[in-house]
Amino acid sequence: MIGTRCGFKAIALSLGLLLGSGIYAVNAASWAHSDEVLMRFSPDRDEYVTWDRIRLYLEVIGASDSLTVDIYLGIMLPDGRLFGIVPDLSFEGLNVDKGKLYAISLDRPASLVPAVSGVLITKGVSMPRTLVYRAVLAHGLDLAEGNYVALGMACLAGTLTPVAFSAQAFHFEPQTCSVSGRIFDENGPASSATVRSAKGAGLLGATANEVLSDSEGNFCLEGVPCDKKVRICGWKPGYYCQYAKVRSPTTSAVMVLEPITPVDNEEYEWLAPDPISLDEHFCVQCHAAAHEQWANNFHAQAASNILVQTMYAGCDVHGNPNRGPGYKLDFPNTAGSCALCHAPVAALESPYNSDMSDLPGLGARGVICDFCHKIADVDLSNLGTVYGINAIELRRPFPDRQLWFGPFNDSGPLDTFNPLMEKSELCAPCHACDFWGVPVYTSFPEWEASPYKEMGMQCQACHYRPDGVTTNVAPPPNKGRERDPGTIPSHMIMGEDNLSLHYQAANLSITASREADDRLVATVEVFNAFAGHDLPTGRPIRNIILLVSAFDGEGDELEFLGGDTVPRYGGTGGGPRDFAGRPGKMFAKILVDMMGNHPAPSWRQTMILSDTRIPALGSDFSSYEFRLPKSATCATVEARLIYRRVFKEIADEKGLPLDDVLMTSESETFHF
Repeated sequence: MIGTRCGFKAIALSLGLLLGSGIYAVNAASWAHSDEVLMRFSPDRDEYVTWDRIRLYLEVIGASDSLTVDIYLGIMLPDGRLFGIVPDLSFEGLNVDKGKLYAISLDRPASLVPAVSGVLITKGVSMPRTLVYRAVLAHGLDLAEGNYVALGMACLAGTLTPVAFSAQAFHFEPQTCSVSGRIFDENGPASSATVRSAKGAGLLGATANEVLSDSEGNFCLEGVPCDKKVRICGWKPGYYCQYAKVRSPTTSAVMVLEPITPVDNEEYEWLAPDPISLDEHFCVQCHAAAHEQWANNFHAQAASNILVQTMYAGCDVHGNPNRGPGYKLDFPNTAGSCALCHAPVAALESPYNSDMSDLPGLGARGVICDFCHKIADVDLSNLGTVYGINAIELRRPFPDRQLWFGPFNDSGPLDTFNPLMEKSELCAPCHACDFWGVPVYTSFPEWEASPYKEMGMQCQACHYRPDGVTTNVAPPPNKGRERDPGTIPSHMIMGEDNLSLHYQAANLSITASREADDRLVATVEVFNAFAGHDLPTGRPIRNIILLVSAFDGEGDELEFLGGDTVPRYGGTGGGPRDFAGRPGKMFAKILVDMMGNHPAPSWRQTMILSDTRIPALGSDFSSYEFRLPKSATCATVEARLIYRRVFKEIADEKGLPLDDVLMTSESETFHF
C-alpha cells in the first residue's frame, strides 16, 4: 500500500540490496556487510548486467508514514520520474514533485556504466521542496542522452555508512561514435530507406536515432555508444525489416533489404490464434500476452458474441426463435453481408454466402490475429458503400516465407513495418458502413470530422492504448525486442471490452436558479470530453441515458414540473430500470423502417428518425424545472449518465443482460 501525506518537508531515500539469502538494508544506522559484488554479469550477454533485487525505502521525515517497495532496477527520466521495475505494481513512475510512486512489473537487464558517487535527480528537474537522500550510490543505469541514476552501494572497508546528500543534478555526457555504411535492395543501393539504431536490450528498447539513406544508399548514424556492439535496423516500404550487428565506430556497415511478396496468395492457410492440432504453429506460441488480450476482446468475439448471434438469428439467448428483431427473420433466404466485417476469414471464401449461424473453422473465431497483421492497405475511395474485406488489400505470403505487418520498423526477420497500423484508416473498412444508402456505422467518419484528426490523435491512441506493463511482444525464449512499455499497443481494444474509456468519455456540469414563482430551473451540460467520435458511437442500438433529479434540504425529491424527458427507448415496463418519462435525455441514433417501426434494425431499409448523439468535444444542454417549497433555502440537483449496449426493449425480448454502466455522475447543492 502506498501512503502519502500533505505538507511534508523532506523525503529520505535509502537503498538496500538483496543478494543470495541475505537482505542488506540501509537506514540511519551503519550497515555492515562483506565485500560482495553489487552487480553480476549475465553469462549470455557480453555487455549487460542483471541487477539483483534492490529495496527502495521512501520515508517522510517527521511523520510516521513510510513506504517500502521491492524493485529490480530503476531509471530516472529527464522529466523527473523515477521508473522502478516492481514485481506486482502497475506501470508509471515516481514524480518527485508530487510524491507519487508507480512502477513496472518485469526483471530486465541494464547497461553497465562506470561507478558514480552521488545522487542523481536528472537535468532540469524542479525541486520546490528540500529533498534529502541518505545513501552512498556507486553504480547506475545508462539512459538515452547520457542521463544516469545511481542504484548501487559503495562498499567502504566492509562497512557502509549512510551519508546525507542535498538534492543535486548530475548530467554525464557519454562518449559517442558514429556508424555509417550502405543499404541495398534487390536493385542496388536503396535510397530513402529508414536506418535506425537500437541500443542493446535495455528497458527503453529501440531509440529514436534514425536517418534516411541517400540516393546511393549511404547512411550515417550519430550518437552511437562507442566500442559497443550496436544493432542497426533498416526498412523501406515494400520490404521486410532487416538488421545487422556491428561494433561502433565503423564505416562499413552493410544491410540488404528483401522485398515482400508483391501479390496476395489466395491459397494461404491462415495461422490459428491458438492450438488446433499440436503439429501446427499458432500465434499464442510467441505472443502470449497479446493473445490473452485479443481472446478477451470484441474482435475475437465478433462472430460469436451473444448479441450478434441473437440479432442475426432473431432468437433469444436460449435459442428460442422469433424473439425480437433478426436478420434471418427478415431475409431467410440470404446470408447477408455481416461476415464481411464480423467473420472476414469466412467472407474471403464466400463474401455474401457466409451464414453467421454456421461459420466454418477459423471463420467462427471472428477477427483473428493473422488477418489484421496481413493488411497491407485499405481502399477508402468508396467509403461506406464498400466495406469490410471488400475495402481491404491483403498480402498473404507464399510458402517460402511468412509475413506479418506491425507497428515497429526495427523488427524482423519475418515482419515488416506498416505505417497504416498506427493510423485511423486501418479501422475505416469496418467502422464506416452504409446500408440502403443510410450511414449506419460511422465511427471513422465521426473521427474524420472531429478536431482529433487535426490534432493527429489516431483511433489507436485510445483503443489500442499500451497497458504500461508489456515490454516484449515475443518474450524469451522467443527473440522479441525489449521496448518501452509505452510504445507497445495493447490488444485489449479499449471500449466495449474495457469500460475504462466510458468512465473518462464525458463530463457533467449543473447550473440552477430559483425563480420568483418557487420553481427550481436546472440546466445540465453533457460534454463529450474524450471520445474521438460521437457519443455513443458504433452500432445504432447503443444508447446513453441522462437522468436528472432534485432534492430539498431534507433530502426529499422535488416534484418535476417540466423539461426534457427520457423517450420510450429508455424502458417502459415500470421497473426500477425503466427510465422512460423521467427527467433526462437519451443520446442515440434512431432508425425508422418503411413501416414506421422504430428503433429499427439497420439491415432493413430505413431512415434516420433522430440523432441526438454528441460530437467529439461537443456539448449538449438540457433544462429541467422542479417545484420548490417556499421555505426551502437550498436544493441539490443530481445528474447521472448511464450507458447501455442495447435498447432495453430489445434486451427484454431476447433475454440479453442489460448492464447499466454508470459513466459519470454529478451533484451540486445550490443555496438561496
